[in-house]
Amino acid sequence: MFAVIKTGGKQYRVAQDDLIVIEKLAGAPGERVVFDDVLMLDVGEGLAVGTPIVDGARVVGEIEDQRRGEKVIIFKKKRRSTYKRRRGHRQYETVVKITHLLEKGAALEAAPAKTAVAPEAFPAAEAPAFLSGPQGEPDDLSLIGGVGAVIAKKLNAAGVYHFWQIAELTQAQEEALEAQVGFKGRIDREDWRGQARDLIAGKGPRAKVDQEAAAKAHEAEPAAETAAAPKKSRAKKAEASETPAAADATEDAAPAKKPRAKKAKADDESGE
Repeated sequence: MFAVIKTGGKQYRVAQDDLIVIEKLAGAPGERVVFDDVLMLDVGEGLAVGTPIVDGARVVGEIEDQRRGEKVIIFKKKRRSTYKRRRGHRQYETVVKITHLLEKGAALEAAPAKTAVAPEAFPAAEAPAFLSGPQGEPDDLSLIGGVGAVIAKKLNAAGVYHFWQIAELTQAQEEALEAQVGFKGRIDREDWRGQARDLIAGKGPRAKVDQEAAAKAHEAEPAAETAAAPKKSRAKKAEASETPAAADATEDAAPAKKPRAKKAKADDESGE
C-alpha cells in the first residue's frame, strides 16, 4: 500500500507510518494534516492513477516537527572585477508522519481529543514591602551608583524611599520593582544592595569615592612631572656649561700649524 502525493511543488511516494520532510506547512506539532492532491494510490485493490489526481483519495498525516534544514551556501563571483558575494540560507521544513491512506468514500477517524493539562499551582509571590510614604526623612537615593535623579523619582513613585529598603530587597521584590519601573537586571548588575549597605554603614558613595580617587591620581601625575623637571634642566645646564670648556681644551691641546708655504718662499728668496 502506497500513494504518491503532491505538496509544495514536489511529489512524494509515501506509505503508512512513513516520516517525510516537506516544505513548511502551517500547524503545530501534533496537529493533523490532509493531502488531497493524490496522484497515485494503491490500497491493495488495484492501482489507481489520477488524471491528474485520484478522485476522492486522501492521505492523512500528523505534524511531528517544525524545523529548518541544513544551511546552503550561495557564492557569486565575477572574474577580474573583485566581485564576491557569500550568503547562507536555511529553508523552513515540516516533518510529517503518514497515518492513513484513504480511497474514495473511506471514512476518516476523528482525531483524539486532547485533554487540557491543568497548570501547576505555584505559590503566590511575596508581596513587595514598599511604602506608601517615607518614614521620616527620605534618603538621597541618587548617592547609589547608577541611580540618577530620574530613576530616584521612579523609585519614590514605586514606594522606595530609604537605603534599608534597597538593602533588604528579595528576589520577588526586585523582579516586581524592575517590572514596575523598567530597568531589568540593573539592581544586580550595579550591586545596589551592596551600595545601600555601605551607605547605611556610613561609607561614602562608591561612585563619588572612585571619582575622588581618580582626581587625586590625576593631580599626582603633574606633580611628579614637575618634580622631575628641575633635574632634567640642571642636567642640561651642566652639559651646556661643559661644552665650551671642552671646546677650549681641545683648542689648547691642538698644535699650532706652521706656515710651510711662506717659509719655503722665504728660503728661495734668500738663496737668490
